[in-house]
Amino acid sequence: MPESRAPAAGLTSFPPVPDDVRLIDLAWNDLAEVPAWVTRLASLEELRLDGNRLRGWTGSPTSA
Repeated sequence: MPESRAPAAGLTSFPPVPDDVRLIDLAWNDLAEVPAWVTRLASLEELRLDGNRLRGWTGSPTSA
């Protein structure tokens, strides 16, 4: 299962992830926005963003 994990890593921007990622764990960082391309990750099953200072999406989400 492809995963991208960087909890509590001090991130301020969303890192690139592989297209086939199933889990993204970026909890407890300093993220303010989620890029719209995340909505197009067809294999994504779980997105962990708790503990960030999220304000919204960057750009407009579009359907795949």
